[in-house]
Amino acid sequence: MYAESSLPGVVRDAFTARWRRHGALALSYDSFRSNVERYVHRDPLEDPWEFPGASTAYDGLGEITTADEAALGRILTSPDMLGPIRDDGTQTFARTRTLNTIVEERPLRTTPVRSASAVSISAFVAGDLEPLALTDRLTRLHELLLERLEPLDALTRCITVSPALDPAARWGAYLELLFDDRAAAATTYQTYAPALVRASPDWVSTSIFLVSAPHVLHQKGDSGPRLI
Repeated sequence: MYAESSLPGVVRDAFTARWRRHGALALSYDSFRSNVERYVHRDPLEDPWEFPGASTAYDGLGEITTADEAALGRILTSPDMLGPIRDDGTQTFARTRTLNTIVEERPLRTTPVRSASAVSISAFVAGDLEPLALTDRLTRLHELLLERLEPLDALTRCITVSPALDPAARWGAYLELLFDDRAAAATTYQTYAPALVRASPDWVSTSIFLVSAPHVLHQKGDSGPRLI
């Protein structure tokens, strides 16, 4: 997962169009397309006033999902990634405050989204615990919050709580909640985000929330746990 900002002077619509061209370029190379299971551009919502505390510092949240570490390694070390794809990225992203982490995707809830207007609430999470312990605590906490917060249980379609692969990663876990639309996401966020912060003051040091609309560029099948 990665979050990026646009180059100076580039407005959001122009950045999104440029990012889509960058994504199409990446997918044009077999070294990328044959190894990626899912490739998603998540566009941050304009004026997310219903989501107090969510970051507005980023113009794109990207997901590159592979089946395993070997496939990820083939993408990252390919001449195409190290050459033209990376070079094109320098013309797309500012790369001044990038968020990124490589995690093992661990679904807690998987319900089909019933709308073309899906909205995602994501969070990069840092804490004092190593990634697996941090993820275990976050998973138990979300199981408890599902029992206690009616909107979270009723409106959230999918939940993933995923640990970073690197034990020393800055962001030890990545959260994602998926909703049918903006209204459902906003209703849930108003109770979920404060409850999450209140319940984890001693073991979560930083959480950066982003609210976005997913745009799927490439999707293969669903074959269990994956790296993102």
